[in-house]
Amino acid sequence: QKSAVIRTAQREFDLVREPRVGDLLREVATDGGEKQLRIERLDPIRRTLALAATSLGPTEGVVVVARDITESERLNQMRREDRKSVV
Repeated sequence: QKSAVIRTAQREFDLVREPRVGDLLREVATDGGEKQLRIERLDPIRRTLALAATSLGPTEGVVVVARDITESERLNQMRREDRKSVV
């Protein structure tokens, strides 16, 4: 089994233990095309990752791009709460 590790400026995410990532890779490898997945990790701190997987072809494999969208999600939540308090 190959390791899938994402390194960011703040921390490293080990995605091998996330079953939904394996499902995403298998689905894209089998069906082709592109799929997206959002993952919330709680250990050791809360992080939200947005993954986009794209097939390179039937025998070439799959490419996955992952973005840490934690800060963006936090700001969006603050905006929603602010709008609720105004109404």
